[in-house]
Amino acid sequence: MQPRKPKLPAWVSERIPGWTLSPSVVLLMAAIICGLVIWLALEHRGADGSRRMLADEQAGVVRMAAGALEASLGMPLSQAAIMARYDLGEFFQGQGAIGSVVDRLQAGLAAYPDVIAYTLVDIGGELVYAQGIESEAGDAAINRSLEWVKQLRLDAAMPPDAVTMTTPETAASLTTIGQLFPVRLRDETVGALIVAIDIRKAAARVFEPAKDRVSGCFHLMDSRGAILHQTGHKAAGAALNQVRREDLDDLLARMRQERSGTVVCRQTGALSGLLPPRMLVSWDHLMVGPGSFVVCRTAPMRR
Repeated sequence: MQPRKPKLPAWVSERIPGWTLSPSVVLLMAAIICGLVIWLALEHRGADGSRRMLADEQAGVVRMAAGALEASLGMPLSQAAIMARYDLGEFFQGQGAIGSVVDRLQAGLAAYPDVIAYTLVDIGGELVYAQGIESEAGDAAINRSLEWVKQLRLDAAMPPDAVTMTTPETAASLTTIGQLFPVRLRDETVGALIVAIDIRKAAARVFEPAKDRVSGCFHLMDSRGAILHQTGHKAAGAALNQVRREDLDDLLARMRQERSGTVVCRQTGALSGLLPPRMLVSWDHLMVGPGSFVVCRTAPMRR
């Protein structure tokens, strides 16, 4: 006996045309469904590949920006270290004229636009000569350097290594970093040269040329995660202050633990029930003396 074909209820047969139940139509529909599944899988794989390419590209851009900023900050500091180690000691011995000191410091200000002040002191921390840019920022940098060197208390046995000036907690708006280089004479410290650099100005010179060519924003952050400078399109919708609080906390924790990386973060402002917009965040650390800063770039992601 041949098996009996199952019969559809009468009310179903009345509503479904007979041709839709034919084997050829069923096979066609199955083929269409299989095609859709394969297309969606390929689209998903293609989207993953595009995201990986975007992440790799952004990580490369951040590495280059961090390297350029580190080099920009390192050049005036290297020049100051050479002056302190080899050129300024003779002045304290009485063999050099103040004119040569003035010439060297003025040349440094002219060569490095991010330097806002040089301050030269003797072993007691007393001012010998200061040269700064003609603005309140230059005067303030000199005064801060003098206050700081008084607290440091130089002595002849001080090693020749540079010392980084730390910013007091109460001066959150301060944008300068400073380094002290002991002035040496016959293997003894006889004074110090303090260099103050406007790090926001340095970051702007590195980041600004790229802001019109790429979407998103560049950020310069200190080691605690505070944003010191931001460059980018205001309407780009991809700044760090638009990251959801829980994602931002995780991001800052990773930045403190990992030198570089890339993550996807959710943004604020999504309507209830809708997927929040996302942004790609890449970061890299740069070293300025013993201190570190973070260069971060954010870019919006397409859904």
